[in-house]
Amino acid sequence: LMRGWLNGELHTAFGDTYAELLDYPAAITHYEAALEASGARELVPLRAVEQLANLQSRFGVALRKDAELAKTVAKEAGARTWQPEELWSAAEERLKLLIQLSPSSERNALLGGHYKRVARCRTGAERKKLLEAATAYYEKAFQTASVRDNPYVLVNWIFCRLADAETAISETDEQTMKGAISRNLAKLAAQPRVEMDFWSRIAEADTTLARTLIDAIAGREVNLQAETTKVHDLYAAALKVGGTRREHASVLDTLDFLVEIFEEDNRTALATALRSAVDELRVIVI
Repeated sequence: LMRGWLNGELHTAFGDTYAELLDYPAAITHYEAALEASGARELVPLRAVEQLANLQSRFGVALRKDAELAKTVAKEAGARTWQPEELWSAAEERLKLLIQLSPSSERNALLGGHYKRVARCRTGAERKKLLEAATAYYEKAFQTASVRDNPYVLVNWIFCRLADAETAISETDEQTMKGAISRNLAKLAAQPRVEMDFWSRIAEADTTLARTLIDAIAGREVNLQAETTKVHDLYAAALKVGGTRREHASVLDTLDFLVEIFEEDNRTALATALRSAVDELRVIVI
């Protein structure tokens, strides 16, 4: 395309495309260009700001976790450098400004997701603080969601809450969580499997895993091998049905988050059972 044709709307479309391909530098650059575009005829949605912040957060973690990616990006970046701390700071600032402008369940979930990801790169008190923030924003997203028992924010609220090994879940919160899990699973069970799309199948796997983890961490009798095998099979079925590269990565990132947190907290049985399942799932999406 000629440079003059790249208006804000087209930059947003290119950003969306590169984001699905997990080309973080290209996607971020296009979203930034979309926001810099000016003019009465520009059609750049606020969603572009949300996506930019989301990608900055994810890219920062990818750079910190993947040494080979960091080397490749540094070699190809040219004059621009990409630093995780700068990306995280920009993402947090954008999301907080969006929430101040117009709070919504999705924006609270995005900020919760940002804190959840950065927590993977921290330890000790700093990690605990980030997990508490992630839990608070996901809980707020759950309470304000337009769709009752929204499974995405529900399971992330649960996963972040369970990641805090020092504080037990209150009886009230557990009842709320398990009630929402049961309603989600009942709704999914009533749906013909042939009609279930990718995210419906992921919701089934996520909520089943969340229920298992709540019971296991509470010290109740749970057959971890049988339950993680069941969860693995649900995720595998979903990954084989559909989903984009970016969607697959999002699913695995959440599972990696749990494995890493459990390993660092010496919750060995949980970490080992989940690690085995995640490693097998990773083969499916490569």
